[in-house]
Amino acid sequence: MIVGPEKCIRILQRNVPNHDLSTLAVGIFNVCIGNDKETSKLFQQFAANHYDLHSDAIVGLGADLEWRLTSFGAPYMNRYGASFKFPDDEVIKSPSCLYGHDYTVDFEGSCKNCKLFWICCNISHIL
Repeated sequence: MIVGPEKCIRILQRNVPNHDLSTLAVGIFNVCIGNDKETSKLFQQFAANHYDLHSDAIVGLGADLEWRLTSFGAPYMNRYGASFKFPDDEVIKSPSCLYGHDYTVDFEGSCKNCKLFWICCNISHIL
C-alpha cells in the first residue's frame, strides 16, 4: 500500500504549527502536489514558530525527513515531478540563484537561498 502526500498531509496536519518536522513535511508535501499558496502559509508558520528558512536547521530536518521516507519504503519514482510547485510570492520566493548551482543530493555546499528548494526537490524525487 502506497500512501501519497495527500494522506500524509491529513495525518500530520494536526501537529502543525507546533511540531517542527511535521510543519516542514506538510509544507514540502504541498510543494509536491502543486499547492504553492498553502505551502507559502506553512513555510511562514514554520519560520515564525521554529527556524529561519535559510538556516542550517532546515538541512538537518530535511535529511531526517528523507531518511524517514526512505525507511518507510518510499519508491523513488518522482511521481510528483509534474505537479511540483515551489512558492514564489511576496514572502516565499524561489531562489534567484537557483540555476547557478548543481546540487542534487548533498546540501553541504548549497547557498542559504537554495537549501529549502533542493530539499523539496529531493523529497519530490523520493515520492
